[in-house]
Amino acid sequence: LPMQKSIVINNVSFQMNHGSPSSNDEYIYPDASIEQLENCDSSEHDFVLIGHSHYSFSFKCANSILINCGSVGQSRQKGGLAYWVVINTTNKTFETKATPYDTSYLLEEIKKFESKIGYSFNILQR
Repeated sequence: LPMQKSIVINNVSFQMNHGSPSSNDEYIYPDASIEQLENCDSSEHDFVLIGHSHYSFSFKCANSILINCGSVGQSRQKGGLAYWVVINTTNKTFETKATPYDTSYLLEEIKKFESKIGYSFNILQR
């Protein structure tokens, strides 16, 4: 996949990134400094979407709205909740959602790949 992609839907522009707009490997958390959050601002996009940290949050930058929807399968906030966001392109509003799901299958799969019970397994037990 590309490191970054821009799309327009119903005249609303989105910049999509795995990490931050400046680095695919940068983790940005909800408690990040204002400076780190503002570094994600875009004067060319309405929304800047990031991921990588698996923590859901949003921040209103000077020109755009920064959103990390979190994670559908491996949330770092609370195991068993899939975090996602719905963006309304008519009025540029958004809503963060959290949907419960059964983690038992995922936990069994993680056991197959982690020789010792580790971070991925424990995080889903929160």
